[in-house]
Amino acid sequence: MANVNGGSAAVALAQAEAQVPTVSACLIVKNEEQFLGGCLGSLRGVVDEIVVVDTGSTDRTVEIAQAAGARVVHERWYNDFAAARNRSLAEAVGDWILIVDADERLQPGQADKLRQLVANPDADGYLVLIVNFPDSEESRVTTHRLSLFRNRPDYRYEGTIHEQIAPAILKAGGRILACDLKLDHYGYDPRVRILKGKEARNVSMVLKELRKDPGNAFMRYNLAQEYHASGRLEEAVAQFRRCLWLAPADKVPYGPKAVYRLVNSLARLGRWEEALRLCDQYEPLLPDYTDLKFLDGVVAFHAGDLWRAQLSFLAAIGKGDAPTDKYDMVHAGAGSYKAWWYLGQTYERGGQDQKAAAAYTGALQCNPRYVPALRSWLEVALRVDRPEAAYEQLRAIVNVDELPFEAADAAYTAFLNLGAYEEALQVLNWRLWEEPARALARRHRQALVWLARGDAKRAFTELQQALADSQAQGSQSPSSPGARQSDDSGREPDASGIWAARRDAVLAALAAGEYEPARQLVLELRQAGIGQAEQGEGDQAGRGQAAQADVLGHVLTRLMVQSAAGGGATAMDDVDGKTPVDLGGLGPVNSAGPGNVSDLWTFTSAHAPERTNGLWDQAHQDAAWELITRAAFFNLGSIVDQLVNYLADSGVSEPVLRRRLGEIFYGLHREELAMEFLVQAALQGEHTPDSLQMIALYARRKGFLPEAETILRTVVESRPNDPIAILRLAQVLEDQGKTNEAVQVVRDAHRTLPDSAIIKSWLKSHEDAVVV
Repeated sequence: MANVNGGSAAVALAQAEAQVPTVSACLIVKNEEQFLGGCLGSLRGVVDEIVVVDTGSTDRTVEIAQAAGARVVHERWYNDFAAARNRSLAEAVGDWILIVDADERLQPGQADKLRQLVANPDADGYLVLIVNFPDSEESRVTTHRLSLFRNRPDYRYEGTIHEQIAPAILKAGGRILACDLKLDHYGYDPRVRILKGKEARNVSMVLKELRKDPGNAFMRYNLAQEYHASGRLEEAVAQFRRCLWLAPADKVPYGPKAVYRLVNSLARLGRWEEALRLCDQYEPLLPDYTDLKFLDGVVAFHAGDLWRAQLSFLAAIGKGDAPTDKYDMVHAGAGSYKAWWYLGQTYERGGQDQKAAAAYTGALQCNPRYVPALRSWLEVALRVDRPEAAYEQLRAIVNVDELPFEAADAAYTAFLNLGAYEEALQVLNWRLWEEPARALARRHRQALVWLARGDAKRAFTELQQALADSQAQGSQSPSSPGARQSDDSGREPDASGIWAARRDAVLAALAAGEYEPARQLVLELRQAGIGQAEQGEGDQAGRGQAAQADVLGHVLTRLMVQSAAGGGATAMDDVDGKTPVDLGGLGPVNSAGPGNVSDLWTFTSAHAPERTNGLWDQAHQDAAWELITRAAFFNLGSIVDQLVNYLADSGVSEPVLRRRLGEIFYGLHREELAMEFLVQAALQGEHTPDSLQMIALYARRKGFLPEAETILRTVVESRPNDPIAILRLAQVLEDQGKTNEAVQVVRDAHRTLPDSAIIKSWLKSHEDAVVV
């Protein structure tokens, strides 16, 4: 199985010479240029023939297939998947058929495994493992599909949609076995489904079949699947219920998956009690389906029933991952590292940090590359121990030199956010950062440490040189590091990392007073953002980047004017040389952050510029808030001041500015400063339930319990259906010894929210309380 060729003569010759069964890979495609090249590349050198049935592509699909050595057959689309599949089987000349979709890839290193499978005289077909990647590696789900079978004329698909070949093989007396051959599937990304119009097409086809046969349980299941995938959850619930009424969950292969998706749909709708009752109903029927027990725990956790959640996760760990040869859908880690991580979450929510740390350690021992567990472990460890001790413990738990980029970056970010700069720099000495492709990423992160330490000049110099070296070497780099946002995988394109480094270089340059190089960097930032926006897929991100560049240019102009005029308010051309900017607005902010509040909020509305050229639209305001968050983290007070001026000039009111700044500083754990803004905004009538709860939580921690109670009562009045706010009020009442009053508050809430599991759980824990 080494040569892919379109001619049947070549296949026959290979069979004669090798005396081993040959394999034809068969695909049906339409407009699959995004995925097809990778798919065919994974098959090259593994199968003997590739047959591609094209049903009307208008993009480069056919060209890509032909260039890969596939034999392309053109077939009209009759709204019948079985017909198209059967045409590909009729064209194939290999002894065995491997069914592959364009958005799938055969995992590397499986040529020998495939050869062994097809040499087995006792097998007529195999269930192949399909590893689905809905949006990330962490969310991968394993299913199985009958994708490898003998090429016989009586083995043909049936069903216009979600076509099946198993009935034909079983009818002929064939034997179907499980195997561990794996295909990676990337087509469940919702964006891909919308772009291709899969949902509308599939729903239409399934409904047509159901009009012919309303009692077809499998078609009911398929319809529910389509609704679930597209977020039409109420409709999904109804169809999953009808499916399970027609076909008991333990009697059909798709039954366990239908139960799982039904519970999942109810949970996403917030119908926790219904979801948990279904778990109780079906778990005895599916005792070794770990995924359902794991989901039971997840639902209980989000419903606030921590005791049930802990029992469920411990049970899932005891079971281990479900057998993939028995169940059609198995989630990676449901019986191991994900269950350990969720168990840690329950302990952490209950204030049991030591138990949480032990559970997160269990998750990392099962899968050292599981980033959520690493992040959670670091958060707990840094909360209960010194940074240097936490760093040494981490090195004892995992081999840091074998961690993936996103895990290492999570560790760096955790130490940086805490201000543990020496440990952050030590993380940057791990082996993975030595790769040439990580050079810009490593130096970018080093520079952010200098910036956080207050050495803006050194940070700018490092970034400027790193960008120059990167441009000279053409190296690739992961995307933006930094405060509370390190979710990048290290697989993002070079442009993203360069753009983030330039943005932070601008911030460092502005803080260091290096205005001329900052000017050039701003122009490059804007050009890069516009370029990405024009590429289509990166349209939204590109517009956001261009907006950030515009706002930074505005800040640069203000700072240059102040520098030239000794701090006076004059006007000059903006960085693009087109837009005059009048100065004015809020007072100065010192380098450690906003200082005297009365000075900060001295408005001079006469200098407010006209809102022209889109510089004051929502996209630019959003960009300004994002930049404020980043500048505030690094204590770049003068830049925060100018960004606030910009927002004031763009029409954001003084009270709204106060509230939003307070929320930002609260998120950065600078609570004293946050309260200064939040309280004054609230006194001016500007508040939200969330901002009021921030004030209340702060007041409770400081011992101002009556004040916290008053604020939380206001929140509950505005949000009578918010169980979290209600329980926070009850907690403050208990702190003051008002247990009876607390119980009465929660009981009253239970009448309004009878299905709230978190309310029920609280009441259960207070069963002995007597309301007088």
